[in-house]
Amino acid sequence: SKQIKVLYLHENALKIISNKRVLKVLEKIKKNKIVKNFGVSIYSENELKFVIQNNLYNYIQMPLNLADSYFFFKYKKQLYKKKIIARSLALQGTLLNSITSIKFKNKIDQYIKKIDSICSKHNITREELVYRFVFSLNKLDYAIIGSINQTNIKNIIKFKKKHRLNNKIMKELINL
Repeated sequence: SKQIKVLYLHENALKIISNKRVLKVLEKIKKNKIVKNFGVSIYSENELKFVIQNNLYNYIQMPLNLADSYFFFKYKKQLYKKKIIARSLALQGTLLNSITSIKFKNKIDQYIKKIDSICSKHNITREELVYRFVFSLNKLDYAIIGSINQTNIKNIIKFKKKHRLNNKIMKELINL
């Protein structure tokens, strides 16, 4: 490749993505046309605030799923100049698989029951709802998917090809 389309900093540290020397090197790389765009995988609100204000970073990768969409909705209006990439669509499987030992198991189980109630009401599987929720969000440019199971990947692609969830379902999920 003559030019890298997007180079991500995946550091989980504001001190790295905002470091003046790092920024200077990134600007030089961009000026020399080695990299077209830079992105950041954000983990904190402070990182997101910095990236929104910084014109060097065009791509923002963030967790985005039925249980974790805080950053997306809080800063949605400020993200219009950025490309948004969703990660952790199923919260690393927590929204799809039963879990036996996790710190907030009871709260997660209660939340899953609420999701399952919505699924039952609208005759949709939890797996489909989890993925179509993310794919139905306005202003989402890309989503990172992954699984060791090829059938899961095929299902996710199938869900992506379906229409967006209707406004009534989306409102229920957002309010949840």
